[in-house]
Amino acid sequence: MKSKLILILLIFSAFSIGLGVYNAKRNMVKWDQFEKEFQEKTFEMSKKTGFIRSAISEPVLSPNQESKEKNITEENANKNPQKPYQPTSQDPLNHISKEIQKVKSFQDLIDFQNDELDLVLESKDKAELANVSREVILQLSQCLKNKKCLEDKVSEDPNYEFQNTRSYQLLERALHTAIILSEESPRLSHDFSREMTQSVLDIQNTEIQNLGLELITTTDNLTDESFNYLLKKAPQLQPESRAVLFSQTERFTRGQDQKRSLYLNELKRELNRDAESAVEILKYLQFVKLSEQELVKVSKSLCQFYSSGKSQSLDAIEYHHSLYQSAKGHNISLKKMCQN
Repeated sequence: MKSKLILILLIFSAFSIGLGVYNAKRNMVKWDQFEKEFQEKTFEMSKKTGFIRSAISEPVLSPNQESKEKNITEENANKNPQKPYQPTSQDPLNHISKEIQKVKSFQDLIDFQNDELDLVLESKDKAELANVSREVILQLSQCLKNKKCLEDKVSEDPNYEFQNTRSYQLLERALHTAIILSEESPRLSHDFSREMTQSVLDIQNTEIQNLGLELITTTDNLTDESFNYLLKKAPQLQPESRAVLFSQTERFTRGQDQKRSLYLNELKRELNRDAESAVEILKYLQFVKLSEQELVKVSKSLCQFYSSGKSQSLDAIEYHHSLYQSAKGHNISLKKMCQN
């Protein structure tokens, strides 16, 4: 009797996993269809506004001609029905555990017809959605980091946009969902650990790194360990992501002398790196509260750019520096700082 019960449980478990994978593949077909319909609608809208017609010299069709063209299109669609979704070796479904794929929250996550905010607000089990998001982030970030789920066309064509891969789109969506969940339900923030976010920051993509930084500063009060880790990680990040890091971590140093001193030293070092880094940092200074004395201290690193003469980079540095001063009520020019 006991062995029969175990056999029944095993059969039921196998059936559940199979059903989950089937639903995941079905949603991928819907994903394909959603993207296709979106592109078609965009194309039709472009034709109506004249952009496509003027670009390709498309003749204006009469109502009868349009009707005939529509019938031909429908006939061709019937002759070539949509093929079932077949995941490739680089497909995200092949790198996410089947146990996660069978969960309803995963089906909701890969249904791109709902944006992330609606996904969270309409979720009936936010704890389950948080668990699914965490697992997707962990598994896909490792997969992308190890270049096991980069689509072939990405490695073959250096001009192909990384953002167009399914793995990227799903990872970005999971990160957005995790951030919203953490803000809506702070009790769920412990589901998104610093260790999980570290793997995200290893992916050399600005948008992914920015989302990883937003997630870690939303869910972590930045203990000394986390804070030190981020500052050490800064040199390995993309230029914009380094700027985001310094803009988002400053608030955690207020009233803490040791952290503040370390932060200012690292900020000064970052401004000293190169002109591109300096410009990016200055763009994001609007989110940072520096006293006039602190601003003078870190700005000394920018004086090196005067030695190379007037340049476009120096113009951008001076512009964003003065913009920050105006916003914060400071009144000392960068050039004067460097002359003293």
